Amino acid sequence: MTENNKLRKIEVIFIILLCFFSILFGILLGKIDESIKAVQIDIFEDKQNNSFDAILSDAHSLNKEFRAFFHYNISRLGEDITEEELMSGGGTCVHATDWYNKRMEEKGYYTKEISIVMNKTMRHEFLIASNQKGYCLLDQTAYECWEMG
Repeated sequence: MTENNKLRKIEVIFIILLCFFSILFGILLGKIDESIKAVQIDIFEDKQNNSFDAILSDAHSLNKEFRAFFHYNISRLGEDITEEELMSGGGTCVHATDWYNKRMEEKGYYTKEISIVMNKTMRHEFLIASNQKGYCLLDQTAYECWEMG
């Protein structure tokens, strides 16, 4: 067998193996994609309160509860305080966001704390909570909700 024939056989075998692994890889990617979609569907189905009315009502009642005791206290900026300390001595937007975040997560909503840096010493923080039908911005003593779709 000549050197050229050996190289061609190796090339053919390499191409066959490459095709085989490409097909196998494509099949695996399809299965992975199906699994991810199934998990995403399960996550949405496991969440409670999947209506816009539910998230709007929960945002309203939590905001009403929070406003009943909260007062802004800049002297607590940067402090790690308990809920009792927040209720008795007030707090900042960071403390308010933590309070809202805990409760909205417990109710099954997706949450994201948003921090806006204004300069080296100033920032503002608030919470976005959402479900399949809408989302709400909860910011200290105010809230606003929007329905999706």
